[in-house]
Amino acid sequence: GKPKVSRREMISAGMATVAGLSTLPAASARSDSSGGMWRSTYGMETPRKQFAKEEQVFPLRFVTYLTRFLLNYDAKSSKFWEQAGANIPLSYTSEQVREMRLRQYGDFAASVELGLKPFESKEGIIALTTALSNTFTSNSAKRQLSILFSFLTNDDQPVSYIESLIAEADNATVSQITVTDAGSGYLRPPAVRISSPIGRSGATATAKAAMEA
Repeated sequence: GKPKVSRREMISAGMATVAGLSTLPAASARSDSSGGMWRSTYGMETPRKQFAKEEQVFPLRFVTYLTRFLLNYDAKSSKFWEQAGANIPLSYTSEQVREMRLRQYGDFAASVELGLKPFESKEGIIALTTALSNTFTSNSAKRQLSILFSFLTNDDQPVSYIESLIAEADNATVSQITVTDAGSGYLRPPAVRISSPIGRSGATATAKAAMEA
């Protein structure tokens, strides 16, 4: 029969293939959270487990992207990555360093996947989206989260939350209104109604109509 491949090895291979990277940046300066989003899942030593269960709710590219997101935006995850790199012997060749980093990444990604298991439902996905968006609030983080959740299947995507993240990240404003049909017969300026923004933190624009004789 076919040899069993550990989930960690699959994720490591997926990272190398999908992301096309030999190493990952620590990027601790970009972290939004001081406490660490995933601290209860991995601690400072990541588990090495085999995952016999096939992908269901969270596909491999979702796990890979979330792992990279945490390493870049979560303070404790970023610190873990720095410490893991510091533990690599200085005598290692560049190829050995690359292999070790891929292995460390696979270990960390495996712990991230374990942490996702409580969220494997539609309600869980909403809870995960809410937790991540409430924790990582910079515009760049919101853009990355909108990309992350677009990796889910169409049935599982939290569409309204993705739209909200994009709207909040773009933070666009209404600067001009073009009148396409001026109408006629007005005695007083008509009310102008502008729909509310999609983002949770947005503010509805207001406008007043001006009449010409």
